[in-house]
Amino acid sequence: MQPLISRNPEKAFVHCAGMSLIEAVLVIVVIGVIGTGLTVFLLSPVSGYTDTVRRLQLVEQADFALRRMSRDLGGALPNSVRTTTSGQDSILEFLNVRSAARYCDGASCGGPLFDGDNEFAWLSPGVLSVLAGDFIVVANGVNSDCDAYATSPNNRRTVGSTSSNLITFGGAPFNSSCKESTRRFFVVDGPVTYACEAASSTLWRYSGYSIQPAIASSINALNLLLGNVKARVATDVQCASTIFNVTALAENLVELRIQLMSSTGEKVNLYRQVRLEQAI
Repeated sequence: MQPLISRNPEKAFVHCAGMSLIEAVLVIVVIGVIGTGLTVFLLSPVSGYTDTVRRLQLVEQADFALRRMSRDLGGALPNSVRTTTSGQDSILEFLNVRSAARYCDGASCGGPLFDGDNEFAWLSPGVLSVLAGDFIVVANGVNSDCDAYATSPNNRRTVGSTSSNLITFGGAPFNSSCKESTRRFFVVDGPVTYACEAASSTLWRYSGYSIQPAIASSINALNLLLGNVKARVATDVQCASTIFNVTALAENLVELRIQLMSSTGEKVNLYRQVRLEQAI
């Protein structure tokens, strides 16, 4: 069969014509309207998801910082927590306990602590974590002669060696005024400091430095301590609203408050109360 071909050139032209300009404009307008509608419907959920993720990141960072501080404070030597502020900077320091036990206090147990020499026997628990260079501390804070931070006199002695259940320490024998009924002693491996630096909005952890008679008065003083190991704990911290409250130390409680702020100005506040216990 022969295809039907119009002999009229005008009709043939009309039959071969595509989309007109008006139709093209209408299609563009319709697509634009549909796109605008989709944007309105999708923008809110996407924005809400982004906001939620940002808040969760702030909460997780603040919670990690508080959990880290709480874990460390749980191992603080009794009566060793001290704080100070410098402008908007907050500083909290304590002596970290590696382990603890009870000391011998009579000839029948092998080697009393307060018998005037530099060796004593420990009684419990069965395993004691102690290394040469650690400190033995007894009755911290019971009187002015029993201050583990003091240069002299103090209630800490440096561990020299250990064998079986005997510990040998350097320096003078312990002062009998530091003797107490609980017969507890603590193995301290050194001080730890948490410092909130307002200039960098950062919470720092310092360790590895030697025991100081007085708490560092500023972030700069902490940075100058010999041997210090400085680690970042959290960023975006609002130090003016981050508080280390030790007013309840008599009840063995420390209150920690931390505030973080995102780049958009959203703030997260977390609070935690830490109980300081060193039972044996």
